[in-house]
Amino acid sequence: MFEHFLLRARTVAFYRSVIRASRHIPGVDARKGTVQWIRGEIEQASDMTEVDRIEQHLSYLQRLMKQVLPGFHLAAQKKSRKLENDLGLHDSTYRYDISI
Repeated sequence: MFEHFLLRARTVAFYRSVIRASRHIPGVDARKGTVQWIRGEIEQASDMTEVDRIEQHLSYLQRLMKQVLPGFHLAAQKKSRKLENDLGLHDSTYRYDISI
């Protein structure tokens, strides 16, 4: 159950990173389209219950965003560290790097 909580937090952090990184996309329609596309991908996978499948899907989306959005990698790393600090996860056994 704890893994699901962490994955939910990682997914929300990922989505917020996409929104921040999409600010660099010229054109309001292109920016909105990109964010809607990622939101759709996340919502489409919302019925997944297996931790491994969720992690694989999130990793796939992160790799995709690193290719599509400039500056996504940096925004995701910064938010990952902040999330770990907020959750009190300083032990390396619980460290998750969302910038795969």
